[in-house]
Amino acid sequence: EPWFPTLVGEFVVWDAQAAEVTRQGLEFVELRRDRSRITVPTPEFLAAAVTNLSHGFRHRVVLRLDRAHATDATSRIPALLEEQVRRAILEQEAGEHLEGVSAAFEAIGAWSLDIEVEADFAGAAAHAWEELLEVVQRAILEACVANDWTLARSDFG
Repeated sequence: EPWFPTLVGEFVVWDAQAAEVTRQGLEFVELRRDRSRITVPTPEFLAAAVTNLSHGFRHRVVLRLDRAHATDATSRIPALLEEQVRRAILEQEAGEHLEGVSAAFEAIGAWSLDIEVEADFAGAAAHAWEELLEVVQRAILEACVANDWTLARSDFG
């Protein structure tokens, strides 16, 4: 149907995980996640306002560093993060669908210096949505370890 937000074969975020639309109709939508099939009543599917990944998507991760890194938080650290994340993504099979990576100082938080890392992908990478988020997060953590960057302490002590 032209009013439907997806087509069969497209990937969506359902319950915080990627799933492929395998069937859809007025009564139900069937999703495939790994080897499992999920049947969702169409009204519930539509009410959930699912995110369709098949037309492109962005992973956004905010790194909260200790304020001791103030000297490098606006230039050196974002540049190193951008390079590390790009390299890690390009090592993946779905990395060929990378459209861009950016890292920039975002804000001074209550306990942290916040650096935003974004990675944009073409819809052809939708099947690897979760894997690519893990790659971005792992690359950020590895950059922290390699450069002795201290994560900010939690707001809870």
